[in-house]
Amino acid sequence: MNIGQSRFISRESLAELPIGRYEGEVCIVETPEALARARAELSAEGIVGLDTETRPAFVKGEHHLPCLVQVATAQSVYLFPLRWKESFSLLTAMLGDARIVKTGI
Repeated sequence: MNIGQSRFISRESLAELPIGRYEGEVCIVETPEALARARAELSAEGIVGLDTETRPAFVKGEHHLPCLVQVATAQSVYLFPLRWKESFSLLTAMLGDARIVKTGI
């Protein structure tokens, strides 16, 4: 299988890939202590992966705002429930930090 020459992976090639499982730590950031830990680790990172989760919409034209931001580092995954507004300053600072490379996960 040569993935480097194509942007398409066939179902057969995908089925041949090994199944991986994340074995790092997952931290839900909804306490001051978890926020301090996330701030310390994220400020030292050069690359983070970002994703959001949004409640599904089942009616045409219905939309919902994201309810969770996931930030992954090489060591940990941080889950930021957006109902806990104390994390907004950290997320804003991280997103605005030009030295941290952000990528989708």
